[in-house]
Order: sequence, then C-alpha cells, then structure tokens
Amino acid sequence: MAQINTILFATDFSENSNHAFPYATALAKAFKAKIVLMHVEEPGESDPANPEHSFKSLEDYDGEVETERVVIRGHAPYKHILELSRKKNCDLIVMATHGHSALSQFFLGGSTAEEVSRFSTIPVFIVKTGEDATPENYTGRLKEILFPTDFSEAAKQAFAPAATFAKKFGAHLFVLHSIEEDSQDFYAELGLAGDNLKADVGAYLQSHIASLPDADAVTSYHVTEGKAESEILQFIEAQGIDLVAIATQGHSGIQEDLIGSTTDRIIRQAPCPVLTVRGYNQ
Repeated sequence: MAQINTILFATDFSENSNHAFPYATALAKAFKAKIVLMHVEEPGESDPANPEHSFKSLEDYDGEVETERVVIRGHAPYKHILELSRKKNCDLIVMATHGHSALSQFFLGGSTAEEVSRFSTIPVFIVKTGEDATPENYTGRLKEILFPTDFSEAAKQAFAPAATFAKKFGAHLFVLHSIEEDSQDFYAELGLAGDNLKADVGAYLQSHIASLPDADAVTSYHVTEGKAESEILQFIEAQGIDLVAIATQGHSGIQEDLIGSTTDRIIRQAPCPVLTVRGYNQ
C-alpha cells in the first residue's frame, strides 16, 4: 500500500458519522486522493436525510478535496459499502464506529463498521465517535502508530499500510506482540521453548518483521505478557498512540483467534482511530 488514490467515506449524515469526515479530508490531502461520498438510504426510513443538502454541507468543510457523490437505496448498508468500494476501485474506506445511535443497528450503528472491516479487501480507517473535539488537521497529530502482531501470515498483511502511514507522516511505528497464557505449544512450534521466552520472542519478533518490505519504518519492538486486547489498550494509553493498524484475522482466521475478535474489541474500545486490514492465512 504505497499510495492512496481514492477514499470512500460512508456516512448517514448524523453528527457521529460526520465526525470522521475531517480525517478523510486530511488523508485525501496528504495522498492527493479523491473522496467518494456515500450515503445508504434504507427503505422505510422515517426521517430520511436530504442527500443533496447534506453532501453540500460536507463539501463546504473543505473545498480543496475532489469529491464524488453516491446515494444508494437498500438494506444491509455494509454490503453496499463493500460493493461500491470495489466498483470505484477505492484504496481506503473511512467511517465512524456509530451513526445515529450507539445502540441502534441503523446504518453506521451497531456492527456495521465491524462488518465492513471484517469483509473489506482494502484497509478500513475507523474513527471512534464521541471524542471531545474533531481535529482540524488530523495528519498533523499522526505521530505514533501501533502495529500489533500474533506472527500469523494474516497479521503480516496489516504491516504494509502501517509502514506506508508511518513513512508518509514521519511517524514513530511501534511493533507489539503479547505473550498470552497457555500459549507454550504455539511458541514451541516456532522453536521458542527456552527458559527465557520473552527475550526469545523479542528476537523472533524483529526477524519476523525484518523480512517484510519497509521494515525500516519500525521505530521499536515491544513484547509484553498478558491478554492481547488488554496489552494493546494499555500500550495505546502509555505511548499516546494516534493510530492502530491491525489485521482482522489471526492464526487460523476464525473468530476466536488472538487477532480477529480482538480486533472487534479494539475498534470499540481504542480511544484513537483503528486501521483494519483483512489478512489471509496461506
């Protein structure tokens, strides 16, 4: 992922949903990309938005970015988001975690952002709603990026976008692996069964990443012990992370893996945006 040419921004025009738009415009400026503005109008919607007026309000936010407007009528918004991202050859999807209500299943409510991140073949940039203030220049504060890995092939595939963002914005890139309890068999398969497991895992982590393109973007490597979700969230807080780049599948691609259900929880709980990448195990 060396370049982003087209960004898909999905919105239901609610305040929560539009909270993500400044991020989309900042990224579009940085990569000189076009934004496809998308709205899904659900049949039977009691209070439908006025797409023409609402799109205009978004575009007035920053007229320097080239935009295209698309309105689709139908159910299951996440499917339309994925379909349009393919049709428009988008390189990135930007959306908020929730739309009208954090409890609703309407458009960006409920699990739509998670469904998009789980099935999208391109990276998805998810912005947590409810922040105190929307940044006017998000990329100006994109200085600390975290890439968590469980050593799976799927997780590896989230590294390229993380490195691209780190190099583009001159950000620090932290690589993190968490040693979970009862994982001795997994490390034994990797040939890491010594008495000093944490040090051995640290050395393996560096060699694991060193084989990837743009490994020179990494600032530092970190190995912690504990549940991956908790360790990732603690690291975010301790290091003031601005973006987490994480895969949506783990060791075998099933929901219970370290990376997978963990990603869903990070999307919900991380105080910063999350860049998800659908990895494929080989």
